[in-house]
Amino acid sequence: MGDEDERGLRRTRARIPAGMKVRIDDRYCIACGLCREVCPDRAVHPRLQDVHHRFEVLPQECTGCALCLDYCPAPGALVQYDGAQA
Repeated sequence: MGDEDERGLRRTRARIPAGMKVRIDDRYCIACGLCREVCPDRAVHPRLQDVHHRFEVLPQECTGCALCLDYCPAPGALVQYDGAQA
């Protein structure tokens, strides 16, 4: 059903509807960085002004592939939203 990317990570097919994006909910995020490692679009970036080690998803770079959802170990940390209404 999926295939492997250049890093050897198994890439699944999109599980969320077209136009949907992903954001990080800091209340649940454990700042492990797995979402950043697996994002094929490199849409996850560290927040440079934050004293804590936190990440954010840049909406203009997120394609909504949802690969990060498969790897996130913190339930609720990655939230789907309608990118058209943002």
